[in-house]
Amino acid sequence: MDLIDPLFDAVIKGDDSVVNHVLSLGISLTVNDEDGLTVLHWAASSTEGEKLVPFLIANGAMIDAKDNFGRTPLHIHCARGRIYAVACLVYHGADTNCQTLDTGLTPLQVASSHGHDEIQRILLAYGATPPNG
Repeated sequence: MDLIDPLFDAVIKGDDSVVNHVLSLGISLTVNDEDGLTVLHWAASSTEGEKLVPFLIANGAMIDAKDNFGRTPLHIHCARGRIYAVACLVYHGADTNCQTLDTGLTPLQVASSHGHDEIQRILLAYGATPPNG
């Protein structure tokens, strides 16, 4: 039985009880979909999912996992304006200077291109290097 899709659906819905059930069956939170997206990437899909970020990290989700384009969960949360998740990720050591494979963008550049000023401040406080810095 494939539990990956229900796991990702539960993350999007912020349903920690389903995530706990999947964990109890021995499914790791390091799994990814065909695009390389992990549970932390998918958590950016909704405010409910964003609330699960600390729980996902505490249960083994890979903070700096890259999808097929080299985007980490931090890139995705920066693009979506998920302040809480960004703060959690960087607090737990997410790489603030990692670059995507296709365009070479850092999380700071992603946040800037989407006008997320508060996220830019958080990233800079946690060691992000400005493009011209």
